[in-house]
Amino acid sequence: RVEGSVSRIGEADSFENLNYSTAILFEKPAFYGIKNTFTANLRGVQEFTDAYKRRSLRGGFGVRREIDKRQTLTAALDMDWSRITEPAKESEHLIASIPLEYSYDASDNKLDPSEGYRFSALLEPATDLAGSASFVKVRVTASAYYTPDAADNVTLAARASVGSIMGADRSAIPADRRFYAGGGGSIRGFAYQAVGPKNAAGKPTGGLSVVEASLEARIKVADKFGIVPFVDFGNVGTSSTPDFTDLRMGAGVGIRYVTPFGPLRLDVGVPINRRKGEDSWAIYAGIGQAF
Repeated sequence: RVEGSVSRIGEADSFENLNYSTAILFEKPAFYGIKNTFTANLRGVQEFTDAYKRRSLRGGFGVRREIDKRQTLTAALDMDWSRITEPAKESEHLIASIPLEYSYDASDNKLDPSEGYRFSALLEPATDLAGSASFVKVRVTASAYYTPDAADNVTLAARASVGSIMGADRSAIPADRRFYAGGGGSIRGFAYQAVGPKNAAGKPTGGLSVVEASLEARIKVADKFGIVPFVDFGNVGTSSTPDFTDLRMGAGVGIRYVTPFGPLRLDVGVPINRRKGEDSWAIYAGIGQAF
């Protein structure tokens, strides 16, 4: 199948400044076993953020194995060519990587869970064939959901995620491979990629470790409407060891509208420990719960 997306239409003054992604995806079920699916993909990306500008062409193939109804194991081989422009430099990279991912999903619904839990772990060794860096990226994420009342009016949800990049200095890691935090799927109340180390101009530079956590109360107020007070916190560090000491925090409230394809989400967040130059609030929209 073919997929594509375009964003920042309202902000861009020409095609050169648009964010876009286009991909060709192929899957073959029952690949040397009923539980195995062979996957292949080719993806082109143009991405403009405050941290970097990236143009890349990425391709790869792998096998996804469904161990049982809850567990999935994926192994792949990826090649990623990219040209990345940062405020102080421009560089080209050719990254060969072997992403290995394990996931366990014991939740009752993919887009709107009310009971159960989820866990995922990523291990990705990588080397830059156009440079000298070899590194390993690790990330572990877990979430849990609990509905204490029989009427299903309130669901309590929690999420935590920790990541680390080991084996190379931060400057040798391509900017798009570093960790960033802030935004609707991360720490609400802050702009996209706004949490973490910054350069002298106040632009995010990314880090070698990340910590994120979220708490939500998903409250049903009508048949199809709900409100969701939330608090998020986390940080991005310059060291491979995650930093739990200087956590940034955001809080807010969102509304949910239930549809057949999942809840529509609109959240408004504010930074609790706002710093000079940071926005006083942020708004986020999406399909499905935040996590």
